[in-house]
Parts: sequence; structure tokens; C-alpha cells
Amino acid sequence: MKTNQPIIITGMHRSGTSLLAKILIKNSIYMGNPLDCNNESVFFQRINKWILSCVGSSWDNPKSIKGLSEKDLSIIIGKLNNVLENKISKSLYFGKSNLIKNYSFNNFDMLWGWKDPSNTFTLPIWKKIFPNAKVINITRHPLDVSLSLLNREEKLKKMDVKSFSSNIISSLIPLISINKGDLLSSFNIKNNDDCLILYKKYLDEMSFNESKYDRIFNINYESLILEPKNILYNLFNFLDISFNKENLHDIIDGLNTSRVNVYKKKTIIYNGDLLNSIDYK
Repeated sequence: MKTNQPIIITGMHRSGTSLLAKILIKNSIYMGNPLDCNNESVFFQRINKWILSCVGSSWDNPKSIKGLSEKDLSIIIGKLNNVLENKISKSLYFGKSNLIKNYSFNNFDMLWGWKDPSNTFTLPIWKKIFPNAKVINITRHPLDVSLSLLNREEKLKKMDVKSFSSNIISSLIPLISINKGDLLSSFNIKNNDDCLILYKKYLDEMSFNESKYDRIFNINYESLILEPKNILYNLFNFLDISFNKENLHDIIDGLNTSRVNVYKKKTIIYNGDLLNSIDYK
């Protein structure tokens, strides 16, 4: 049986990672079951949260793990290998039916992968576990990312307020060892400058990953939307998958060009020095 190494999507939040995952799913690449509303594998999303927590980090306050010693890395990887081999835990990626089928990450013959912006910081772990994994980085204009992130945060804040409840489970959440419990929004993102600072951390980490690892393909969000045929052709070649013309037309028809360079139509307050410090191409 042919064993396929995973396809790992990295990139800053609101940069187009969900769109990439949608495109891969459209082309029969398995990205997990269940998925959340952003096409993220719940299984790997939770694992990434745990990895980041090991260095006192989170998606909105990330820290690089590249400074961890080999001993520290071996502890994390040892625990992860137990999770990846556990029949019950694997059902959070392969679905409930896997309790019977018992697929394994080491003998899964489908093209597979997962999307999570936090992969940007946990990639050193995943490349040790899956050394031949292929990585897709996606970047987007920092100000468009900021606008989109602030818009999402506003919606999540409203959801957090509406979720106030006196039920037993909600009242116990602060006592349970779960990062942020059922809070959806970030307390670290208040304005465009906060977004730009966070974006730079992600972009710097992507640059480091690119300098250290092979099998990485970079995509620019604006080019994907405005020149999809060329970008997707190169992407499919990188992934070594067939170029389905019917799927291609469906993907192109679903792209929203109005989401490109939105910042040019807005009046935005931000620190110009912060924007200039981001090496966005």
C-alpha cells in the first residue's frame, strides 16, 4: 500500500488558508473529519493548541518553538506519537467510522493533510514526525489581513457575550485545563497595529521555515484570486495531483475578486513603520 505524507497548510489567519483547504478538498484531498467552519481539522487544531501551550503560547500570542532542546522536542513528539497511534483519538481526524476501519497515519493511501494557521509555528514538530510532508504557505496584503481579522474579532466578541450562561458546564470551564475554555475572541487584538504585529510574527516564522525545510510552495493570495489558472496549475504540479479542468472552472467561478486589496477602499488608521517592517511581497 502506498503511504502518502501529509500536505500542511500554513499562513497568517485571514490570509486565505481556508480557501486553500477548500480547493484541496474539491480535488479529493482528505483534510479531516470533522472540520470546523474554517475547514480546519479539529484533531490537528487541538494538537497545535497543546503544542503552543507547551511554550506558553497561543495563536494570537505565538512563540517560536525552534529554540526548544532536542530533549524537549523528543518529549513532545513522544506524546504526539501516542495520540497519533491511538484508535479513539484518530477518530477525530478519520471520523467515527475509523473506530471500525482503524486507518493509520502511516498506512493511509489517500492524499491527505490539514489546515491550521498555527502550523506556521508548530511545523518543526510536524516535519520531524512527517519529514517528507509538503507545505503550502499563503500570504496576503497585511492591511487586508488586518481588516478581515478585526471584522472576525468583532463577530466573535458578540458571540462570546451572547454565550454568557449560568449552566453547570459553563461555570466549570475556568477550572478545567483547557486554553481559554469556550472563549472565541482574542483579548490581544484591538486594532490594526495589533494585527500588523501579529502578522509580522507569522511572516517571520514562515521565512524561517522556508530557509530550513524543503518541499514548500508559496502562494500569494492576490495572485491566486486574480491569476488562478497559473497558480493552481503550479500548485497541482507541486502536489503531484491531476489537473481536473472541470474542478478548475468551478474553483475559478467561486473566487471573489472583491476581496483583493480591500484596504484601498477604506480609511485605515495604522502605524506606517509597522507596515514597512513587514517584508510582504
